[in-house]
Amino acid sequence: KAVVREPCRMSLMYNEGSHVYMVVGMCQATNAEVWNEEGDFKNNWNNGRHKGCCMYSFFYNMFSLDESDWEADPVSSDVTISPGDVIVLDLQGSPMSWKLSFFYQGTAGT
Repeated sequence: KAVVREPCRMSLMYNEGSHVYMVVGMCQATNAEVWNEEGDFKNNWNNGRHKGCCMYSFFYNMFSLDESDWEADPVSSDVTISPGDVIVLDLQGSPMSWKLSFFYQGTAGT
């Protein structure tokens, strides 16, 4: 478990399967709500949202912070994802005011 105390960027590659219900995000590693007694990530989801996590839902095309209700994406662009495409999550700010941005890069670099 890596603890990030500064802005960071994470890239994920989509390989296959339906992305309709796909949710991507980052969690705050120091938040006790994220881990169970054994130190493993809690399997405690609420409609794709999770305590201590910044999430993006492809189904809703919305964001959630710390299990808050889904909020509209200000850009509101529809994305078609194909195998091999890269999803980039950019986390900026500080622990009290994180801002999660979502970027999509197709296999052709678009």
